[in-house]
Amino acid sequence: MVAGALVPALASAAPLPFEAVLQGSTVLEAQVEGEQTRIILRTGTRVLDRWDVPFVVEDASVDAGLSGGRGVTVLHARGGARELQAVIDLRPRAHFAWRGRMDLHGDPGERVADAMEWRDVDGDGRTEIVVGQHREGVSACGQPLQLLYARALDVRGALRPVEAAVSHESPLTLAGSAGSDRPAPLVRGLRWSASSSQRGTPEDAASLGPPTGMSDGDASTGWSEGRGAGGRGETVRAFWSGPPVVGLDLRTTGAITMPSRFVLRLDDHAYLVTIPEAAREHAWVALPEPVRASCLSITLDDDQPRAPDAQLGFSEVSVYSRADGPDGVASLVELLVAESSDADRAVEWLASVGEDVLPTLQGAWERLSARGHRRALRVASGLERRASEPGRAMVRELRARAALDDDAEVREDAIRPLANGTDEDRLTLFEIARREPADAPIAAAALAHGRGIPESVWGSLSSLEHAHWDRPAMRAAIARALTQHASWSDRVGTLDVDGYTLAAIALGLAEARLATAIDARAEALARDLLVRAIATDAARSDFVTRFRIARAARVVTDGSLDAWLEATARDAEEWMLRAEAVEALGPRAARELLGTLLHDPYPRVRLSATRAVARRGNETPTLLALARHDAWPLVRAFAMSEVADLPEARPILLDALRDPASAMRARSLDLLRTRAAADVDAGVIAILEDDHEWPHVAARAVEVADVRCSETLGEALVHAVARGARQGAAAGDVETAQLALRTALRIGGATAEHARVATQGPSSPAFQVLLEHPQPPCGTGRSEPATASPAQGVPSAP
Repeated sequence: MVAGALVPALASAAPLPFEAVLQGSTVLEAQVEGEQTRIILRTGTRVLDRWDVPFVVEDASVDAGLSGGRGVTVLHARGGARELQAVIDLRPRAHFAWRGRMDLHGDPGERVADAMEWRDVDGDGRTEIVVGQHREGVSACGQPLQLLYARALDVRGALRPVEAAVSHESPLTLAGSAGSDRPAPLVRGLRWSASSSQRGTPEDAASLGPPTGMSDGDASTGWSEGRGAGGRGETVRAFWSGPPVVGLDLRTTGAITMPSRFVLRLDDHAYLVTIPEAAREHAWVALPEPVRASCLSITLDDDQPRAPDAQLGFSEVSVYSRADGPDGVASLVELLVAESSDADRAVEWLASVGEDVLPTLQGAWERLSARGHRRALRVASGLERRASEPGRAMVRELRARAALDDDAEVREDAIRPLANGTDEDRLTLFEIARREPADAPIAAAALAHGRGIPESVWGSLSSLEHAHWDRPAMRAAIARALTQHASWSDRVGTLDVDGYTLAAIALGLAEARLATAIDARAEALARDLLVRAIATDAARSDFVTRFRIARAARVVTDGSLDAWLEATARDAEEWMLRAEAVEALGPRAARELLGTLLHDPYPRVRLSATRAVARRGNETPTLLALARHDAWPLVRAFAMSEVADLPEARPILLDALRDPASAMRARSLDLLRTRAAADVDAGVIAILEDDHEWPHVAARAVEVADVRCSETLGEALVHAVARGARQGAAAGDVETAQLALRTALRIGGATAEHARVATQGPSSPAFQVLLEHPQPPCGTGRSEPATASPAQGVPSAP
């Protein structure tokens, strides 16, 4: 409110029920009735006017004042975050001349509120009450919410329409000139968001929408203000997401008349623009310098007399930016090259220009950094949807170039849309996969896991070199395509390639089948390829081919292939071939052959043969003998695991606690954890008290002790705690000591007390949490083991 506009208040804010005498016998009364509030004006018992408010009002007050010289009373009321105001005119009979809800309410972005202000609307020196509405987002750039549909209470007590106030703030004056035909702006970054009124729209802020049709390229549409009387103060507002603005092209046609004057705001820049009569149908407004802005608003300030039915506004408004100057596209690309602070915005600007930017991006590629390459790819993605076929081809070319970039992130950004794109995109990706570094097979992996290789690639398979088949990702991609395309499956027998390639394709199918990436058809295809492969010279002389045949044969059963595997397992000079062949045969291997391989000089061959024996079943004596007598601990450990539940294997498990190989001791403890009894105590004690034992073995011994939870193991557990608490204890010993302390505390008694004392050392803080928190006693819960199986020693496929 304007200072001095009101006389002293008749009443301070007071809770309801509220009552105030306004004049003579006229009383304002407010009472809560259920979930609503009734506000009435009365004389005695006669109700003069009434306002039913649909919520509970908490307090109210009234002020007296003058509007254009007429005495009025203003009611203020509040209920939570909701505010009410009303103007009470006492003449000739008390009534609500206006009332409104003053807090913004409604859906986010579209909230509205009633509004009231005090100002001199006609320059006579007297202040009037001016009422109207606010709508969220409707204002000139940088200005408060605009008072919409303003009406002033005049001296006769009537609410008459008045023009909105226009704030000039001494803006720079610009003179428009006659417009000329020019190409459309390169960057279409203008989006109209709000208008203060619009022809044909009811005078209600809730019905206001953006002024559509003012930048759609159609001169038959547009915007004109909806209040008449010159429309002074009416505003339209837009978001601008383009480069710095250099000028506006304004057009009107038909019934819409261009204003002679308006205030243009671009963020915090304001200009008073005048349009000469000669430019009223097409005007050009040039800014004195480019202006970077995100908000653009136009507020009408026309001072020329207009006919009552004049429609003041614009048919088309086009914003021209720095991109529309000489070398405009190149200047935007240079923002990417220079890593400008506007580089990310330049991505949007370039994408809005259209596919014509792609040759310029290609030309600047070598000067772009890795980040610049990624931004260029974002531009391409933004253009792709609306690009022509030649434009999409240029996008594909740019991605193909980026897909071989030195930077892995750039490659991934290029490859991802190619993998999920059209057949042409995936054809391009297949060619990229042929050329990409073998140690970074991003494209091949994308083909193996995305939409896959197109069917039309079939003719190119025979041209792939051995180096391509040496790459697992490439093999996986082609294996997936073989089962994906029915025509490929039907023609696989006619593929004209050598044994090296046949074995590689079969291995790809086997690897995919083992990984359950494709269905069981892979087995039949692999069988056909392998049968062909074993008939080639490479199957007799080339190590890589032979190894791949043997590895792929794991998913295949075939008589001729089994014969090849048996011969390889028996006669191959390379131990890897012998091991792989017997792995593929498994329980199908002849007992005589397995007997020979169990005595092979190479332990990994013996391990593979041992696994085959175990898969045959009914070979307990052989496994017991291997568990005791084989020279290699991993063979002994595997055989011992296979017979661990047999009574005759119990001595082997206990003897393994003293085995010189840590792998055997660890595996024995793993097995004994679920088979613990009193006979394990001596071996566990020896391990816990051995200060040279490996920490991972000692930790497993503690786990067995935790299962036993016996005082018999108390001293050994305390010894393990003390070893971890001493000066310079290794990290592994400290971790084992923590496990031992927890078990000792679970056992309780003297074991727990001695263990507490043993923690007093340089590493004592490591035990503090365990000491401060009670541990569950024996029989109420155990910790999960931190065990690991011994390495199986199976070599990877070359």
